[in-house]
Amino acid sequence: PSIPAAAEIVKKNLQIAARDAGICPDRIVFAKKVGREEHIQRMAAGDLFLDTFYYGAHTTATDAMRGGLPLLTLAGESFSSRVGVSLLHGMNSKKATSLVAYSVDEFVEIA
Repeated sequence: PSIPAAAEIVKKNLQIAARDAGICPDRIVFAKKVGREEHIQRMAAGDLFLDTFYYGAHTTATDAMRGGLPLLTLAGESFSSRVGVSLLHGMNSKKATSLVAYSVDEFVEIA
C-alpha cells in the first residue's frame, strides 16, 4: 500500500489494540507533523513518557523531558537500555530518580 494507506492501517491497528487493552481509542492522539520546537512544546499535553525497552529512547526522551513530560524508564543491562536512567540522573532530582524502574513489574506499577 501507499504510505498514507499504510499509515491508516497502522492507526486502525493501534486503536484496536488500545480498545482490546481497555483503553478508549479516542485517548490516542495522532498529531500532524510539525517543526521541532512546536513538537517539543506539545509534549506537555501528555501525562507520562513511557520509555521503550530493551532499547530505550534517546533523542525522543530528551525532547519529551525538554517539553516538560516526565520520563519513566526501565534500567537495563546494556548502554542502549540505560540512556533514560542517565538522562534522569542528570537532572539531579529526587523525583526524577523515582521514575527509574528496575523490573518490568515495577515499571507497570509506577506507570
